[in-house]
Amino acid sequence: MIISLILAFLTAIPLTAYAYEGNSRAYIEQLIVDKLESFNDEIDISGYNIQKNDVSEIVTSIIEKNPQLFYVEKEYKVSYSEQTDEAISIYFSFKYSDSELGIKVNDFNSRIQLITDEIMKSETDFDKIHSCHDYIVKNYSYDETKGSSDVYNMLLTGQGTCMAYTGLFGYVMKQCGIENTTAKSEQLNHIWNVVKLNGEYYNVDVTWDDPIGGVSFSISHKYLLKSDYYFDLHKHEGRESEIDCTSTLYDSYKWSDEGILTQVEDVDDVFEYLTATMPAIFIVSVISIIIIVISIIITAIRKRKRGDSSPYY
Repeated sequence: MIISLILAFLTAIPLTAYAYEGNSRAYIEQLIVDKLESFNDEIDISGYNIQKNDVSEIVTSIIEKNPQLFYVEKEYKVSYSEQTDEAISIYFSFKYSDSELGIKVNDFNSRIQLITDEIMKSETDFDKIHSCHDYIVKNYSYDETKGSSDVYNMLLTGQGTCMAYTGLFGYVMKQCGIENTTAKSEQLNHIWNVVKLNGEYYNVDVTWDDPIGGVSFSISHKYLLKSDYYFDLHKHEGRESEIDCTSTLYDSYKWSDEGILTQVEDVDDVFEYLTATMPAIFIVSVISIIIIVISIIITAIRKRKRGDSSPYY
């Protein structure tokens, strides 16, 4: 009898009421994503105990990680319970009319499929990550006007911001079955990818591997499959992510399709790259040049002392 009463009590409790408290934010986010993908602009989230201060973080995470929701406006409204401050519903708005939505989404999917088909020609996950990175760098450029950050606009115009680069790379990787998420720095106002490869996580910053203005000796892989330690040393201050990238396996990896200056972003990086990739040769070369220059100077001084001004001697 007692057991029956306990079971009856438990079954009477709405499980959804504890979904958010039970470390299932991912479930809540996926619920909202599913609704948005079905073009529902009013989403009931009552019963999940989502507090007022949590909504902004959840929606931001959804927009950053789901580029297929390019048609969702960043602005939204939320209704709350006056007694508990618990969120009841989120009201979104879309960039396109009802008649346009299906057409835009189909076009987006078709364009993504073309890229995915190209990337899937690679056999291993390592090669797919490499191939996708290079494909985006070759075919897209950074939008210096920062006009739009959504992936669909990047597919149409060939230009995008770091949000678009990150979204495109991440979404294609997802279609290829490669787990990935994002990392960002509020300090830099920048976002990039984190991918899982052979059980380890690595940073991938396609945006910073694509030179502004399209000037490059060849494709750079300076920020492809790198550790947090490497990124901290290379101008990615203030990194924030759910995932730590501890493996340094590819921090000094030599890519077969790189030229001697493909890792260079600016003049200072020339010396950094050369000393990192071929320190012995570089150091010997610098010393040799210094010795030759000193020898030339000494010879010139001696000639002046002798009064020898003829170039033939």
